[in-house]
Amino acid sequence: MVMTTTEQTSTPPDAARVFLRGVHTYMALGLSLTGIVAYLDERSGLYAALEKTPELLVGALVAPLALVFLLSYRIEKMNLTTAHLTFWIYTALVGLSLSGIFELYLGASVARAFFITAGMFAAMSIYGYTTRNDLSRFGSLLLMGLVGFVIASLANIFFVSSPLQVAIEIGGVVVFVALTAYDTQHIKELYRGSDDAVVSGKKEIIGALTLYLDVVNLFLTLVQLRRLGFALARHSHRMAAWSRLLASGDRPSKQTSRQSARSAMRWLRARFALQKGRINAFFGIIIRSLHRRGRAA
Repeated sequence: MVMTTTEQTSTPPDAARVFLRGVHTYMALGLSLTGIVAYLDERSGLYAALEKTPELLVGALVAPLALVFLLSYRIEKMNLTTAHLTFWIYTALVGLSLSGIFELYLGASVARAFFITAGMFAAMSIYGYTTRNDLSRFGSLLLMGLVGFVIASLANIFFVSSPLQVAIEIGGVVVFVALTAYDTQHIKELYRGSDDAVVSGKKEIIGALTLYLDVVNLFLTLVQLRRLGFALARHSHRMAAWSRLLASGDRPSKQTSRQSARSAMRWLRARFALQKGRINAFFGIIIRSLHRRGRAA
């Protein structure tokens, strides 16, 4: 959706700032809902229960992608209440799929990655809003970089090369940081002074979804880098104690064996769930990017 020069100059600056404030407010509330659902699910074990029912698990994995597709391609046909509800359901489902993060990482590591993400997002969003350079010319390059990053990440699941994964994740950080500036400028140009409250509200939702996907993917990429570098898993000390026990030649008790086995299984299950959530976030942002490029064309 491209504005003409006349439309841009006729847009009241205060009204455009109010629009962008609404976009960022919805995005922040969506992120908060995702975090709350992820934390509560880790405590309650809801996702682990879903894994026991294949139909529900498949639904939990497919539903987020379906909702992103629905918001991207059908939001014009929705009423504003439905658009809001779809957005909130989507962010809650993302939280459900990312609950494994609290099982895999210490709270301090998660918080540190989040604050780094927030700082990088804020800096690039401000740049995208204030720059006079036209960032739209980088759209095709960013889309190719995004698709290449996703393909390389999925391929390395089978190659399992840590050095390659570090290089991939660093490239992912660059892509998502650049996308933040690009998307902010694009969302800024979505606003038109002639829009009524319903149209403006729908644009706020779609803008919030776009930035939400940028933040989630940047955050997960930084978390992955920390895991590859020096992040500490919550159960790492138990696994280290198990290794020392085996090295000493002592025979572990049955209770110790069961506890270690349960810890290992919980860790593997959480890591698998987090990978599935990350794949969902990958394809969600690709859907949004393809839709944006299609509208621009």
